[in-house]
Amino acid sequence: MLRGIGSVMFLTSARLIVARHGLERRPRSGIQAFALGDIREIRIERGSGPSGRVVVSTGRDQEVVSMFFEPRSLDVARELIAAARLQITRLRRIAAKGSEGPTGLIGRS
Repeated sequence: MLRGIGSVMFLTSARLIVARHGLERRPRSGIQAFALGDIREIRIERGSGPSGRVVVSTGRDQEVVSMFFEPRSLDVARELIAAARLQITRLRRIAAKGSEGPTGLIGRS
């Protein structure tokens, strides 16, 4: 879990979840969840001032969510990004193996 500025980011085995609070500051308050298989890129960028920012993209360079975090949370952000990338890679490998179909089998009756 990464605590951000006005938000929290969670990683599960299947989803990346961002929970925002503070309606007066953000029009996109509430919970947003993204299937890991839909995420094409997740990265850390410099935010404004000393803060950092986690950016999540799907499709072709389509940024779907970003979350700012305090500089003291950089190590936690790096751990979350590394874990998410690993889980995304695993899911893609599983999906690729499933799409190959059975091998070495000749039709049986």
